[in-house]
Amino acid sequence: MRRVLLIGQDLSRGLAPSLLPHLQSHAQVRVAVDLKTCLEMAAAWSPQVILMDCDFGESAICEAVGYLRRSCVNHSSLIVCFGKAFTSEQRTRGFEEGVDDFLETERQSKKEIFAQLSARFRALNWEAGTPQTVVMGNLTILPETLQVKIGEEQVKLTQMEVELLRYFVEHPNRIIPRGKLLGDLWPDAIVTDRTVDTHVANLRKKIRGFCYELGTVYGAGYILKT
Repeated sequence: MRRVLLIGQDLSRGLAPSLLPHLQSHAQVRVAVDLKTCLEMAAAWSPQVILMDCDFGESAICEAVGYLRRSCVNHSSLIVCFGKAFTSEQRTRGFEEGVDDFLETERQSKKEIFAQLSARFRALNWEAGTPQTVVMGNLTILPETLQVKIGEEQVKLTQMEVELLRYFVEHPNRIIPRGKLLGDLWPDAIVTDRTVDTHVANLRKKIRGFCYELGTVYGAGYILKT
């Protein structure tokens, strides 16, 4: 599941209105209109890409990026700031805090900006319309065909089980409550905690050859231990 978090005070102006459909062609996109909400959503949703409008101010952005890097996202997540222009000092400070790239609307055309983003997405294996292969240990997930392999052996899973397995793989070593699984994977479906337990139990039986353990933390949720 590709996840992008877009942050901006007013996403009806500037680059944002044309940026949003470009992002939606690659991933699921959620929007935050302030930095407090951004940090809360990042902690709960674990986006792989975060794009931040720098209208919030340099100090606030750098503080938020530093917190994101320390507490909310892993080293492979991409953080991109966009705004009218950035000085060399601003870019240097941003890079030191954990920003990966900058988009400058006064210096760059929209065509160049989208090409720059697409290049970043290619580095993440995020070609539009082509879900990326997920690999962990001896497990391979091919989302486009819902195929799962452990080593060279194909494992037959339902679509819901594939979605569930991929979610655990993308969030290793974290305790994931049942409610978070429901909200992130099936926000509009009528699915109960008991249904989640049943799917996890079935999934465990089918992936017994997987080299990592999908465990239960009683009273808290599930965890994939690597």
